Amino acid sequence: MYFVGQPPTKGRAWGVVPHNDGLLTGAPLIDSAPATLEAEVHDTADGGDHLIVIGRVLELWHTDDDVAPLVFHRGAYTRLAPMSSTTP
Repeated sequence: MYFVGQPPTKGRAWGVVPHNDGLLTGAPLIDSAPATLEAEVHDTADGGDHLIVIGRVLELWHTDDDVAPLVFHRGAYTRLAPMSSTTP
């Protein structure tokens, strides 16, 4: 499996994506992300045909930039509409 359709470089699947390794877990943290977190597995649960993984957040970082949220709804990425001033 390739990330963003690119084969791994330098023996790392994340070689083509600008990132830094997390200080606590070594997980790849994408440089341009508006927020990143490092977590560890807290518990797992049987989800029938899949495994549900529950994580414990160890570190959270976010920018101070006013960034629109990433919304995936009904099979597509979309944007949230601003609230009108007449909305109660």
